[in-house]
Amino acid sequence: MKKYFKLNAALLIWQISLAIFLFTIFFELITPTNAPKFDWLAFVPSLDHVISSPWVIFTYPFLNTNVVVFLISTILLIVVNQLYKAFFNNTTFTYIFFISCVGGTVFSLLVKWVCTTFLDTIVEEPSIYGLFPSILGLITYLVTIYPRVRWVIGEQINISILWILMVFFFIDAVSAIYFFISDGDFMYHTTNLGAILTAHFFAEFSKPVKDRFMLFKHLLNKYTSQSISLKS
Repeated sequence: MKKYFKLNAALLIWQISLAIFLFTIFFELITPTNAPKFDWLAFVPSLDHVISSPWVIFTYPFLNTNVVVFLISTILLIVVNQLYKAFFNNTTFTYIFFISCVGGTVFSLLVKWVCTTFLDTIVEEPSIYGLFPSILGLITYLVTIYPRVRWVIGEQINISILWILMVFFFIDAVSAIYFFISDGDFMYHTTNLGAILTAHFFAEFSKPVKDRFMLFKHLLNKYTSQSISLKS
């Protein structure tokens, strides 16, 4: 896998996630009833839980229990790490990865507080884990700085990274609203949205004032191409 991960930070994150994933699957197979749980790595949208287990705001991206989701996360992580190799470095990748996952937890806690305090709503407290929030944050930071960037491989793939992000944002926003209205579990989608918003505003306020909110200006103007070719 090393040839696919151009950044050492991305490779290390994937290796840690893979190791925990394999340990989880292995113990569930050999001891299905007494398999050790890794729930202590997961984030639960409860202030009491975060206070008692503060490390979860950093560790929940590394916990994965679903094969399909882990494979999709791996593919997305490979794509994102290739893009960051073209524009940024290991330090930026690492900062944005963790800033996004922390922002997702803070936003979830804030939404839960608003719902329980002002809307008199009972909010479920599921275990939240997986790479998706951090990956979405990484994509958001990239397109906020470079809104016209595209992912190009040969002649078969030529995709706007911004539109990929917009699809994920739309899915999470609609899902969060739907599950909120139907009294379902909407906190996972809220965490994704929080990661996106955190990365976006972090990117905006890291730019000079005159260059801020170019993403919105870009969306209002006719789309022009600025391609980055990534060899598969």
